[in-house]
Amino acid sequence: MTMRQGWMIQASRTAVGVCLALGLGACAAQVPGPTPAAVPAITASARQVEPADPLLIQEVRLTETAGQRRVQFQFSQPPHGIDYFPLRDPSRLVIDVQGPIASQPQVETYDTLDQLVSAVRISTYQGRIRLVIDMESEEVPPFSVDQRESVITAYLGHKQDVSATPQMSNTQVLMAAEDTSADIPGTPAPARQQPQPSQLPADAVPESGQRSSALIARAEVPEPAYTGTHISLDFRNADIHDVFRILADVSGFNIIATDDVQARVTLKLVEVPWDQALDVLLQANGLEKMQSGNVVTVSTSQRLEQERTARLAAKQVEQQLADLETVYLTINYVKATEVVELISHEADSDGGGVALMSPRGTIAADSTSNVLILRDTPEHIVAVQELIKNIDIQTPQVIIESYIVTASENLARDLGIQWGSRYATGPASGNPTGVNFPGTLGVGGVGALGTGGVPFIADFPAALGAPALDLFLGSLDGSQALNLRLSALETQGKARVISRPRVVTINNTPAQIRNRREVRVPIISGNTVVGGPGTTGGSDAFEEFDVGITLEVVPQISSDGYILLEINAESSELATPSIPAGSGFPQIPDVLTRTASSNILIKAGDTFVLGGILQDDLRQDETGIPYLRNLPGFGWLFRGKNRSKTKDELLVFTTPRLTAGVSPVGLPTAQQLWEKRSRRPGATASDRLPPAAGTAAEGVWREGGLSERERGWDTRRLDC
Repeated sequence: MTMRQGWMIQASRTAVGVCLALGLGACAAQVPGPTPAAVPAITASARQVEPADPLLIQEVRLTETAGQRRVQFQFSQPPHGIDYFPLRDPSRLVIDVQGPIASQPQVETYDTLDQLVSAVRISTYQGRIRLVIDMESEEVPPFSVDQRESVITAYLGHKQDVSATPQMSNTQVLMAAEDTSADIPGTPAPARQQPQPSQLPADAVPESGQRSSALIARAEVPEPAYTGTHISLDFRNADIHDVFRILADVSGFNIIATDDVQARVTLKLVEVPWDQALDVLLQANGLEKMQSGNVVTVSTSQRLEQERTARLAAKQVEQQLADLETVYLTINYVKATEVVELISHEADSDGGGVALMSPRGTIAADSTSNVLILRDTPEHIVAVQELIKNIDIQTPQVIIESYIVTASENLARDLGIQWGSRYATGPASGNPTGVNFPGTLGVGGVGALGTGGVPFIADFPAALGAPALDLFLGSLDGSQALNLRLSALETQGKARVISRPRVVTINNTPAQIRNRREVRVPIISGNTVVGGPGTTGGSDAFEEFDVGITLEVVPQISSDGYILLEINAESSELATPSIPAGSGFPQIPDVLTRTASSNILIKAGDTFVLGGILQDDLRQDETGIPYLRNLPGFGWLFRGKNRSKTKDELLVFTTPRLTAGVSPVGLPTAQQLWEKRSRRPGATASDRLPPAAGTAAEGVWREGGLSERERGWDTRRLDC
């Protein structure tokens, strides 16, 4: 270990370990505990002592409490003034202290074991003492610096809430006593304050200094949130009642000890809050306290438990003897039967909560007048009235306006060919064969008859009613004939159906919009068909299909004008039967259903679009004579073609609006609603995206800075 001349290294054993310090009186002020046992000191050779009037640093202490760092510098006398500013690259906080400095200034660096403060450096700059606090992070955290007499304290970071769980206080004491001939006074406790971030100047001044050896003592002590006045206690085999009397004088509370509290205590506490000292004293002797106003009663745990049990039994007896009263409560905005069910469920549950009604109480509801009839003790009647006051309120309502646009487009092209020939020879036609057999010869088709009674060999016409070109060639004697017929048909259709349903619903209640159609399809079957007239034996029957659009929306209103919507959309239509024709089974059409579900957080009055329900069918059929329809150059004479293209698209534009006259005050905010929805079981990744920030009325619903088109949505603007 490297030492400077004139320094003394003192070691002592404390309740938490061994403390090393430079100077005098360092370890006694660090942690409460028994009086440390001194260890023989090792003193270096004497050096020349500086005059008594220079400003000297006697102690440097780093403390972490509830996430906030506090760096304290104890000086030999009050400085004349301080200046402080942050610096970057590396990040550090610089404190310049004004006052008389030593003729031979020393430069020291103290490394720490802290995650925020890496080191504390002490040097001089332009006639001032410069204190530099080096940071581990890239930026200097929020800070404040104050001076109270001879102590300069720097607060780094914000103090976290410690009311829920006890925190750990990490203390690192770095001693730098410059004058070994003088006693080092204890560090006075600075007044409690919440530091505020200081204004940071734009310019900075470089500092000088060099690194050397460091000396660190670390202690970890649990520190609950105590706020009492700091006191120091030193007792040896003292009566515990005398200690209670001192704590009562300091705190201003009346402390009363029961007759079974008898103990003698030995303790030494230095600069601890009085309420912490009281808790330490009670825990060490197996005692408990009970506070009522400014009176604190101290007793054994067994006696206090007996008193609590006795008070509970007395309260139950009082409830059994109390007179019952009957009240009639008019319910305005909810059903009285639902209130009865809610209160009865609370009374039957074993959740450990406070029952709204006593075992003697009864409750009933009149559904006609919506009046609640309650008979119970006055205390429980007040509890029920308080419950009704909070739940019997006018629920905000939401108007759901929707534009449902159904666009369809179809194109069909049909090309058909029919041709046939006839050739006959024999006595009847005037051109005999000249032989006895065959005396008559005829060649031709056997299909439908064309022009001139010529039967078709290739019969692949276009759709019924299609325009056609007919060519007929025949001989004078009628023995030879040729008939050719070409038919073609093209159909094209476009349709757009717009419906504008509107529905009103209350908060957290589903609203359903239906735009559906019941289709009756005739079905020919040899058996009875469900939904038919009930006849049998090859009769005609009808099957009913419910197809169309269903939109279900569950709104949840926030207090800041946003609405969280849970949306379930369904679109269904009839499709081609999957059972082939001629199979002997009924030709029942299939039902094609498309669904979409989403959660959207949107401001009231904005519009969002639910699209992407698109169906594009392309179909091409070809009929012909096997093998011949594939002949190169002549195959078209033996085949017919049919090509169709159908495109259907569904867009739903929805606008939620709040009804006038009802304020959503008291409801959760939009951020709280979205976080709750993201934590629910089964939430998807899309549910955890940021809420919408733009307006869909302009065709864009922004989410996380991306438009719908950038996120793959088919967004359109409704021009109606």
